[in-house]
Amino acid sequence: MGLNERKGARRDRNINRSTRVPRFGYYLIITDTDETEKNYFEGLRDSIPEELKSNIAIRVYETKTV
Repeated sequence: MGLNERKGARRDRNINRSTRVPRFGYYLIITDTDETEKNYFEGLRDSIPEELKSNIAIRVYETKTV
């Protein structure tokens, strides 16, 4: 296949493509505080409506800084 055969198949980069709406995903949150941030994010996770909980996962881990 020569260069002239491929020229017509290329797409222009400047064409405005439709934006897609991202689905909910997985979030890993690591905190270095005692309990305040951990409790905040766990409360946030628990406040998500039930119909959305199947689309999102939030895991909160506590770590110690050196």
